[in-house]
Parts: sequence; structure tokens; C-alpha cells
Amino acid sequence: MGAQLDAPTSMFDIDAYFHGAEERAEKQAIQLIPVHTLLLRLGSTVMLLLGQYLSQGKGDTQWTAFVALQYRAINYLICIRRLLLSGFEDSCRPLSRSYFESIDIALACLIDKDFCERYFGGESEFKKLWKEEIAYGKIYKYLKRALELAGFEDAVIDEKISARKNQKNHLSS
Repeated sequence: MGAQLDAPTSMFDIDAYFHGAEERAEKQAIQLIPVHTLLLRLGSTVMLLLGQYLSQGKGDTQWTAFVALQYRAINYLICIRRLLLSGFEDSCRPLSRSYFESIDIALACLIDKDFCERYFGGESEFKKLWKEEIAYGKIYKYLKRALELAGFEDAVIDEKISARKNQKNHLSS
């Protein structure tokens, strides 16, 4: 049986090595992160802060629905960002479409009380609402009203709705 050698601890500090490696990896990760994931981080942070601010608002059904749907949209953004950072770009497409739909429905709830009550009115009411007011581009009339209330001109509204349609079509293909 051979003699057992003890490694001198003064020559190699494992804690310092791992601490330094962690710092280097973090710096490299920040440099390698694509700009769009950083923008998603900023966007979700802004939406989260907006949600916290809005949750202190009116408290009526439409307001509560808007805030709840806005938080859903934030969760979509966080999931999309994590998937992108993990290299799963293709998995982001359906989530991105759901994100846009969530925003569209939140705006519809905010500007139309009847829509809001039907949206949260139960499964049978939801299915009917989906067919009558949301599916196949029917939601765009609510977006148009929201943009009109925000003071946009007709040409800008048409451009924004056209862009939204193109985004959703792109994400569906």
C-alpha cells in the first residue's frame, strides 16, 4: 500500500477559484445575451411596475380584469425570455401569439364592460364570446376603439392594426 498524499491547501484555493469562475461566467453571459432578451427584461419590468401602479386603482370589474390580464402578459414575457435564453426560439412563437392575444383581450376588457363581464362569465359564456367577439380578427374592433380613445389618427390606427394582424399571422405559421 502506497503512501497517501495530501494536497497542500495553500497552493489551490477552491473557494476563490469557484467565486472567480462564477463572476467570469456571469460577465460572459451578459456579453452573449442577445439585445432582444435584454429588451424583454426591461419590457416585463416596466409592465410589472405598471401593474403594481394600476392595481392600486379603481377596483371595479373592468379594472381588475385589465390588471389580471396584464399580469398574465407579464408572465408570458418572462417565459418567452427564459426560453430565448435557453435556446428554444421556436417554442417562443406560440407564447408570443398568446402574449399578443392577452394584451388585446386586456384592452377589450378595459374599454367594454359587457365584453369584460362575458369574458369572465364562465366556460359556456366564454366559448360563445370567443366565437362572436374574439376569433378570426373580431377582436380588432376593440383595439380600434382603444386606439381611438388614446387619440390616434385613423391612418395610424389602420397601420397599427395591420401590423398586429401581420405579427399574429407570422407567429401562427
